[in-house]
Amino acid sequence: MKAFSSDRKLYLHMNGLTAKGILGVNSSADFPVGQWFKGADTTFVLKFLIFKRRLIKVVRLGMAMLTLYTRIAAMAHSRSLPRFKLTPKYHMLMHVVYQLMLDRDANRSPINPLAYSCQMPEDFINRVATLARAVNPRFVPERTLYLYKVALAKVWE
Repeated sequence: MKAFSSDRKLYLHMNGLTAKGILGVNSSADFPVGQWFKGADTTFVLKFLIFKRRLIKVVRLGMAMLTLYTRIAAMAHSRSLPRFKLTPKYHMLMHVVYQLMLDRDANRSPINPLAYSCQMPEDFINRVATLARAVNPRFVPERTLYLYKVALAKVWE
């Protein structure tokens, strides 16, 4: 909650969400009595819970998309159907979902996935993708690597 608070410049009056702090329970003999500090804390806690729910949902849906896409790509490949190529954008999506999982598990606000954008790797990937588009979809990995080695050899000569 501290990271959430500082990222959004929100102030939390209470020190934490504990049974002792909120319910006034110091021992098992105490009767719980609700103690809430400020109305603004209620708003803060609700914003935090909505944020956590959304992040959990985004990670869950991202993982489902990756899993199902991989499954249908494997099914198509096993039937020798040239569909559902695993493109570089798919690989980037895997990294984004993984980073969101790490952020969720560490209770951090996630970094916007656009922060990972980089023009130079995109240019390199585009050159390899251009080679890949010139071959039969059933032989994309082998032929793309071969064409890349040929292009690399031309540069080094």
